[in-house]
Amino acid sequence: MKNLNKFIFNLMISIQKNNCIPVKLRRLLLIAGGIEVGKGAIIASGVDFKTNNVYIGENALVNKNCHLYAGKVSHIRIGVNTQLAYDVLIATQTHQIGSQGKRAGNCYESDVVIGDGCWIGMGAKILPGVTIGCGCVVGGVPLL
Repeated sequence: MKNLNKFIFNLMISIQKNNCIPVKLRRLLLIAGGIEVGKGAIIASGVDFKTNNVYIGENALVNKNCHLYAGKVSHIRIGVNTQLAYDVLIATQTHQIGSQGKRAGNCYESDVVIGDGCWIGMGAKILPGVTIGCGCVVGGVPLL
């Protein structure tokens, strides 16, 4: 059964990334793949997921080419009314710093939480264990 669930997740994620898929259908495909997507949330084309350990709040926006890489035991939570610009990377896995002979040490995971009403600017990188409070702006530069 575990292999079937992984197959379904991978299938839904692959289909939803396509630019031709309407936003409402994309949302349904993500839900079918096990990702929690709040009412009114918009996920643009090209968004990549590693696992379904992701919660996207109501009326949130995840823009094109974002990468939401939650681990097997860690989670990503994106708050209500939060907006992610293009090319944002959120990852819950990294490596400990190893010895001089092998700097990428043991892998570990830690949740990422982004509060309600945030704006995460284009190209921002949110790393494991980060919590961003409600109403924050990260890496966003307004156009003049």
